[in-house]
Amino acid sequence: MSACQIHISTRGSGRGWQLALSDVWAEGKGSLAPKSSLEYYSTVFFSADAEKTQTLDGALQNTKDSPASVPLDVHSSHGDEGLWSACSSDGHIANVIFRIVLPDKGTSNFEVSSEKLAFKWRRC
Repeated sequence: MSACQIHISTRGSGRGWQLALSDVWAEGKGSLAPKSSLEYYSTVFFSADAEKTQTLDGALQNTKDSPASVPLDVHSSHGDEGLWSACSSDGHIANVIFRIVLPDKGTSNFEVSSEKLAFKWRRC
């Protein structure tokens, strides 16, 4: 498993605004063993209410009988149903975790080379 976690603190939004993660992009490359898969997960939560999380997931499959080189260009969109921060002016700490799971017991590999996050605001 490979994971990347980021904590983002926002301030200065003024009273009456909420923040939500809208999109996650990840790029990387690796190799998948024959008949194996790669799973990816993007999870967001706010420190003030850490028990509420939102996770998006997906998978890549190698259905071949030989290893496959795989570039990964993943885009996960949380859309309008995203997890919104509390409605306050105290600042928000957003925690985003992107992780890769290779369930084939070590014969596959993968490395994320970059991630990009986009957030959105709304009045509350």
